[in-house]
Amino acid sequence: MTSHRGLLILVGLASALVVMGACPGAEQQTTQRPADTSKMTSDTSHMMTGDTSHKMAADTSKAAPDHRPPRTHAKPPPRHAKGDHGGPSSVDTAVAQLSPGQVRYEGPDTMVVGSTVSVVVKLARATQFSPAVPRPHEQVLTAPTKMGDSASVCLDGGAVDFQIRPPLCSTQVVTSDTNNVWSWLVTPLRAGQEVLKVHVEALLAKMPHKAVFDSTYVVTVTVAPRSFIDRAKDAFATWQVILAGIAAVLGSAVAISKNLRALVVSIFRRRRPPGGSGDDGG
Repeated sequence: MTSHRGLLILVGLASALVVMGACPGAEQQTTQRPADTSKMTSDTSHMMTGDTSHKMAADTSKAAPDHRPPRTHAKPPPRHAKGDHGGPSSVDTAVAQLSPGQVRYEGPDTMVVGSTVSVVVKLARATQFSPAVPRPHEQVLTAPTKMGDSASVCLDGGAVDFQIRPPLCSTQVVTSDTNNVWSWLVTPLRAGQEVLKVHVEALLAKMPHKAVFDSTYVVTVTVAPRSFIDRAKDAFATWQVILAGIAAVLGSAVAISKNLRALVVSIFRRRRPPGGSGDDGG
């Protein structure tokens, strides 16, 4: 009996030791699971940040090259509902009828404050401009666009930076060649790197007064201050006008003085008593 009891006690102690040895392993396995979860969260956040920043940088870097005016806005109108028979609407059909074309800017590469220059914008419909060789001190910039039956073209530079005549947009019928010309007289008002914007709207005869396609092109212009000689000439011309005005005032004053003197002399002569006959008789 004693040996049998001792054997039962030994078996119980062995079982207790086995259970105690298994508990630290379970605790260690339980503590490792949160570490795996935090690692997954870190990987996910890094992937989202990296992908998003890369895409935004790529989109932002798609700026227009320097050799052509960057097109900041070029979009057709939104797609319209289909026709009664399930086909394309009249607007979608009109957009499909637009012809490929080009817009060309011609103007000085450097302008001077206060000096008026000519700026020309040309449109080519269903054709392309020939390669241009700019004349000295001239820049020629070309970009693609879409053309309709007519086009409305505007030139804008801001009232603070430029004075542009005529100030309004102009609409012309567009022919299938390169002889479509718009021109303006531009006077820079301050020096620096300034911007001119060319806005082109494609119009169709079937849809009057409605832009089917519009695009805007930005042209950077260098505006130099007036030279010392030009400023001296302007000052001299201004002083010439001032001196001519002063001389005219002085001439008028002298003439008025002479007239007043003649008037006073004539008045005194009229008041003098007649003489001669009475004194001779005495």
